[in-house]
Amino acid sequence: MKLEETERLKIFKKFGADDAQAQELLRYSRSGVTGQCDPGAINDEPFVDTWKIYCAEAEEKGAFNVLKEYLPQLSFPIEEGISATEEYKDATLRGIPGCKANGVTLVRPESLTLDLYKSAAGRIPVLFTECREDFITLVRAMAGRNEPVAIPASMNACMVKGFNNWDRIARRRAAWEADAGSGQQVFHFSMIKDQKELYQDKFIILSDGGYSGVPASAFGLPEAEWKRLSVIIRREHECAHYLTQRVFGVSRNNMFDEIIADYAGITKALGRFNAEWFLRFVGLEDYPEYRNGARLENYMGKPPLSDGAFDVLKKMVYQSAKNLEAQPFSKRLAETETIIRLYRLSLEEIAENIGLT
Repeated sequence: MKLEETERLKIFKKFGADDAQAQELLRYSRSGVTGQCDPGAINDEPFVDTWKIYCAEAEEKGAFNVLKEYLPQLSFPIEEGISATEEYKDATLRGIPGCKANGVTLVRPESLTLDLYKSAAGRIPVLFTECREDFITLVRAMAGRNEPVAIPASMNACMVKGFNNWDRIARRRAAWEADAGSGQQVFHFSMIKDQKELYQDKFIILSDGGYSGVPASAFGLPEAEWKRLSVIIRREHECAHYLTQRVFGVSRNNMFDEIIADYAGITKALGRFNAEWFLRFVGLEDYPEYRNGARLENYMGKPPLSDGAFDVLKKMVYQSAKNLEAQPFSKRLAETETIIRLYRLSLEEIAENIGLT
């Protein structure tokens, strides 16, 4: 049962919010969501079939060579203003092949791997590179329209969504024409334009830097082990967002979503939720002090929370982490049912330990 607005406001005030701050936090948070589809009925999305082909070819040719052959973004360099050129628009928005001679280059193309990862929301392609420079290049090409956009030092994962895959469209056209009878209509993109699932892809780009920019020394771990764990955490973090998007139609740049996604990542990596790790990831390792510039401030909302409301948010995030760690299910892997159960709650409910037991 969802909390009434008056009950939610009381929780915010319990954590120190005044009337105005409580209203800010009410707008920032939410009282829960209802599922849009049955998580037990989730199948792979249509793009998986084409990416299976890419994965098979990558075993022989190498992931970068295969992707460069099929994805036009890799046929263009990273260059300021390139997304505004007609050649770039033709290739990425209209499916008209662009230049191949001056495309993206990687420092270590041979180290790029491509896998179809079986997430809780179905299989999803994962591009992985240990080379930080190559990660930045791939994110700029695939998510930044080949512009030299700034990539934060703490960013080592990117979920690419709504990616127009003209190779998928070309394959569909070829199949249509091969099956066409003498009187069959000629294939046009307009025939599938409104069915975005037929040509738009989702995939994840990962690197192995320390999660949230945290060094291995913070947890007393060997560098290699921390990199291994960091990859698991950020992969499961992104897959949790993928799950909530598919089940609830929601994935927001909000601290509540980040708590759930980090819960998924940490529990998958460690077999249990660790509040100390999470609090360091968001800059609250010395609570009530906050480490300026840390990740928590990336989720201030729009319009941004006031300083007073942000102080209350910090208290609620801290208590939410402690409450999650204390729950019996915190010692289980991040199972689909647990993630969905948590996502049906809200930040204030988890902070107040409502609905967890």
